[in-house]
Amino acid sequence: MAHFDMTLGEFGAMTLAIEEAQKGNFEPLLERFRTAEVVLPLEYSFLVDIAKGKIKRVANRPIQPALETRDVILALDVSIRMLNGEGKKGAVDRVAKIFGVGTRTVYDAVACHPDIAVPEVLAKKG
Repeated sequence: MAHFDMTLGEFGAMTLAIEEAQKGNFEPLLERFRTAEVVLPLEYSFLVDIAKGKIKRVANRPIQPALETRDVILALDVSIRMLNGEGKKGAVDRVAKIFGVGTRTVYDAVACHPDIAVPEVLAKKG
């Protein structure tokens, strides 16, 4: 069995990319191939299936991302970064860049999931 080193944020981005590819939205998966340090065999498998035409874009229907899943992952990634010593602004900026979303989206995700968010007083000061 192979061992892959990836952060929770990278795992979340991979999960979101796979979920979106299953729905016919290939952009997150393609972005993972462009930017990810670790790409899992599952992602390669999806890319092959897309290339072979086994997975197709949904025609005439706007693609809706798995927003609830994405928001939980965004909030969790910010919390972990804060626990590891990053300030809230730095954590939000980094997560927004990793996931290719705006910082407002990340702040909203954190606000919507107070059960996941780490209070700044508990975050390690670096």
